[in-house]
Amino acid sequence: MTTEQISKLKELKELLDKGILTTEEVEREKQRILQESDSSFSSQTDELESEETPNSDDTILASKRRSLFISLAVVALLTCLSIYFTNRQQDNYEGDDEWEEYHEGDDLLSSPLSGTEDGHEWVDLGLPSGVKWATCNIGASSPEEYGDYFAWGETLTKEEDLYGDDHYKFFTYEGVDDYDVNKYNETDRLTVLALIDDAAHVILGGKWRLPTKEEFEELYANCRWEWNSIGEQKVYCAVSKINGESILFPACGYYTNYWSIGPYEDEIASFYWTSTLDTSGTYSHAYSFAFWEPEEYMVKSGASIRTDLRSVGAPIRPVFH
Repeated sequence: MTTEQISKLKELKELLDKGILTTEEVEREKQRILQESDSSFSSQTDELESEETPNSDDTILASKRRSLFISLAVVALLTCLSIYFTNRQQDNYEGDDEWEEYHEGDDLLSSPLSGTEDGHEWVDLGLPSGVKWATCNIGASSPEEYGDYFAWGETLTKEEDLYGDDHYKFFTYEGVDDYDVNKYNETDRLTVLALIDDAAHVILGGKWRLPTKEEFEELYANCRWEWNSIGEQKVYCAVSKINGESILFPACGYYTNYWSIGPYEDEIASFYWTSTLDTSGTYSHAYSFAFWEPEEYMVKSGASIRTDLRSVGAPIRPVFH
């Protein structure tokens, strides 16, 4: 085998590491290179034999040593490549055919897929951003529990009938539909909750915080979503297309003193606050992640990013990076 052919095999290994070639493609190319090596080796041997003279014992011995050295080098290289390709193939993820394919070279075993941060459980869904999601809402002790409700930017829960414009921390209320937004407005230009107004950070501490609008969009795009039930509690289940891990979002509705006392539309819908302000209007709304059941709305089941009045009480699902 020539130096050029050995270099080609090393290049194949690098292309496999980068995910440019599959294991099967690399194997076919390796066999082609080896066939060329055999042909080249035979040709070189014939040339050496043709150059030998009956009385040139030193030349014959040197030729044999050179041939033995080349053969041992080829065997060693092929053995290393065979072990490497076998290990890479065993690491491939065998998932649901409907999900996105797990690419060769991705190493899911390099870090744990779940754990705790400041005493609160999280799961790694393999998202491109690296964001880890909490397994429960703030105030809940299990994934299917509702937990606590918060107005956007407030860090304390309230009585059920206080989730409205007249009791909202950042509205200076003058009357129905008559209020001034005193923070996160056109003047201060704040568009994402400061940590002092972030309920996840204030309550859980450490690196915990509310997810941004973009992080909820990433979650939705990289998971397969389906309705399920735990006992009598309906949940919206997100299963990662990347590594198969999952989290549950209970359908816990929301609070507003405009329409009802108690969680409104629980069991059929819910929305979860993001930390991102809606700046397209009067700065009175913030973005949320909402989902609903098709039987209730006569539309396709699903979820979306939408805007809701900041004074409404909604659950929070924390994240950290």
